Amino acid sequence: MLNLLVSAVESMLNHFPFIFIFINSSRGTYGLWFDADLYHGRTCPSKTFDNVRLSSKEDFIIASVEVWTFID
Repeated sequence: MLNLLVSAVESMLNHFPFIFIFINSSRGTYGLWFDADLYHGRTCPSKTFDNVRLSSKEDFIIASVEVWTFID
């Protein structure tokens, strides 16, 4: 299963290169941001979700990434 996920991500990166991934942008900050190497991350409070920072520090090193998909 992991090999399938890695293959899917590699395929996506080959077709859609990006500089970073983010979830929600509010006033110049990101609720959750990952760099293109999925190594560095940043989290900030978000007005959209009215959330607090998601980690103890704003900037962090990513230990692992878990991706879920749902099949209809």
